[in-house]
Amino acid sequence: MNWLQKLWWQIAGNQPEGLLSFPEWKQARGLDSLEAEVEPIPVGYVDDFKGLIRQIASSPEFDDLRAKLSEWNIVLEDFLVKLAESESGLKDMVNWAGARGEFQMMPESIKAVEEALGTSLDWDNATERAFGSIVWFRMGVESEFDTIAAAAKRLGVTLEEALKLWWVAGGNLSKLYNLDAVAWTEPGGRKVTYMDILNAWRGYSEGTPWTGWGALDEPAGIVHKREAVIPWKVLRKGPL
Repeated sequence: MNWLQKLWWQIAGNQPEGLLSFPEWKQARGLDSLEAEVEPIPVGYVDDFKGLIRQIASSPEFDDLRAKLSEWNIVLEDFLVKLAESESGLKDMVNWAGARGEFQMMPESIKAVEEALGTSLDWDNATERAFGSIVWFRMGVESEFDTIAAAAKRLGVTLEEALKLWWVAGGNLSKLYNLDAVAWTEPGGRKVTYMDILNAWRGYSEGTPWTGWGALDEPAGIVHKREAVIPWKVLRKGPL
């Protein structure tokens, strides 16, 4: 029985003797009390969801992936938190393209991970939403790791940066040779390049908060005293 089959048994609640069901797995991992805090979303949700990501990603099911990434000095739990932060600001949101949740899972990705698990997940539930996204990340990275590593070398970026580009580009990463290529065009007509995505990721790494993709006149938060906002046209140029 492979790891996906075990996860299917866990979630379906119809598992062989000795294998925890999904509710039992959540309880064993201490996720039941955490889930109660984040459903519905209260103040402090961001910090709680970070903890949720870390607890799920620290499960034994992800040991092989954790070890693989550690060879490249990437900490799985830290990367996943950063990925969710960069995709949505850790908000459960649906964007103009239909991507859902903190990790901005596309509808076809949601369908694929549910088919792989053999069950439907409740994407209104924080635990199952995070769980499905992290499982999808593992499935993709383990099957396409060589492609991601080759892209890192070809594009002159780090493996961590290539992982971010892969999360956005998917199968198109193998065809990407120029970071100035357009990743998508927003409804307003603005073209977002892979270099834009990479600069936003790098800016976030250096402590520049990212408000997410969207219209330039769309409100995206509150600025406090002693804080500053970097305009998109400046951020797009990348680090000086």
